[in-house]
Amino acid sequence: MEIKLLRGGGVASANRLFRVDPKDIQDFALKVVKRANLEYGGEIRKVEFICTKKVNSVAYFTPLEYSLTINLEQVRTLRDLVFAIGHEVCHSIQTFTMGPKTMLKAYRLAAAIYGYDYHPMEREADEFGLAFENEVDYSNMVVNTNTSSIFINRKLWFSKTERE
Repeated sequence: MEIKLLRGGGVASANRLFRVDPKDIQDFALKVVKRANLEYGGEIRKVEFICTKKVNSVAYFTPLEYSLTINLEQVRTLRDLVFAIGHEVCHSIQTFTMGPKTMLKAYRLAAAIYGYDYHPMEREADEFGLAFENEVDYSNMVVNTNTSSIFINRKLWFSKTERE
């Protein structure tokens, strides 16, 4: 697995943000990704860490490269991080199962019909992320007080009523 850790300005920026050493967060994230790959059939082949306000997401998966990018700027708690990794690992499994181009085509088609909040692949990834988060043994803690938790920030489909 290729790993790109924060360097230069990214480390300085992250050090100002976090209550704990960003290297410890990166080490923890890599252990979680490796576990997901081994135990759940994840296909993450590259992990990159960034620290930017320009990307409003904790993590995202790039299907054509099988790469996971983790944005430390948006990580409030370790729970957010573990859930996001599980969510994106599910997308890697979807990609491996369908093939990258077919997955992207299916994703875009469903997005046009359902939007993001009700997208079937996002629902599946959220369910996987929650199940994964419940399986990983860790103590939750706030690591960045400058952002809100994705469990507050994001409208997860399972928190909505079916009538909405």
